[in-house]
Amino acid sequence: MVRISIFSLALACLLTGLRAPQVEGQSIPSHFQFFETRHEAGILVGITGQSTGRFGYGPKPGPSFGARYGFHLGGAFGLEGVFEYKPTTRDMVDPTREEGDMVVGEADAEMMSFDGRLSFSLTGDRTWRRLNPFLFIGGGIAWDAAGESEGDALLLPADRFEFGVRFVALLGGGVRWLLSERVLIRTDIALTMNQLKAPEGFLDPARALKGVGEKEWVSGPAFSVGVAYRF
Repeated sequence: MVRISIFSLALACLLTGLRAPQVEGQSIPSHFQFFETRHEAGILVGITGQSTGRFGYGPKPGPSFGARYGFHLGGAFGLEGVFEYKPTTRDMVDPTREEGDMVVGEADAEMMSFDGRLSFSLTGDRTWRRLNPFLFIGGGIAWDAAGESEGDALLLPADRFEFGVRFVALLGGGVRWLLSERVLIRTDIALTMNQLKAPEGFLDPARALKGVGEKEWVSGPAFSVGVAYRF
């Protein structure tokens, strides 16, 4: 009887153990994902809304095409270089005519720019739900590769505008959207600022032009979207 009771007790314990619910460890998925790479290279297309200045002889707003390369410094900071090509036009302005009727033609402008940017990621060295918002500040140079236009012959030499090589400052932000561990889409929006140098003819006191200075700061928004590869 004792043996039967011990056997029955053991069998009951075994059956109870089989019926008891199993407790499994639970993991809470995180919406954050760390970057496993430090470099980023890509291409972009966009549009610029640069001001043409007091008399309108500066390069007009237009499309932009470019490439960028970036490097993660550590934590929330990164560096990148951006090259852009911006085909557009500019008005040829004759200061000897009455204001409001100064434009005598249009010339091509092939704007080039190269700048360096220091970026700050709002989520550090990781993404949130595959998104990585950031801010940046930068500076560089811009120049017109088109050179002198045939239409400039309509103006006196002292009245012809030349863009030259100008310093460009940028302030803006954007968002990266990671499609995979290496491929992403990003959008950028920035305020760009540079100076325009007035032709000597516009500074002639005899013409008594109002609101003209030797140099003039102009600014405007710039928007771009691009694809990039991280490695």
